[in-house]
Amino acid sequence: MTAVGGPMTSVRTNNAREAAALPVGASMNKVEETINTSLVEAGELLANIGKARLDRAARMPLSVGMAASEQIIQAAGALTAAYRHSVEAHRHLSDDKQMLGLKVVSWGDFTDTFTSLDAHRIAMDAPGEPSEQSLRVVA
Repeated sequence: MTAVGGPMTSVRTNNAREAAALPVGASMNKVEETINTSLVEAGELLANIGKARLDRAARMPLSVGMAASEQIIQAAGALTAAYRHSVEAHRHLSDDKQMLGLKVVSWGDFTDTFTSLDAHRIAMDAPGEPSEQSLRVVA
């Protein structure tokens, strides 16, 4: 037995742990990507609703889409909170990976996965306490 992957962990066990962890990491990255893609789509939806109202040829009442826009803004706020939670989950998985002694797994061409320091940096980028954080729309 070796010290790879923690005290008294065999190379075979460590290899099995790495194999089990790979799909977890891939799924975590996919969740984060999906949330970010959804945020982009929500922004495009809001822009398209505004463009539809401004289309002079369509002669839309200026109130068209307002209630839907308010709901999409709330959904975008929820997506932002979901992203923050997914980053925190990623941090926990990174900590577990380190505890198990698993090596760094990369995704993309040259980028390592998030570390605890990255999650902390992202959390610090947001103003205020988590309970004070909210979506702000600036016109």
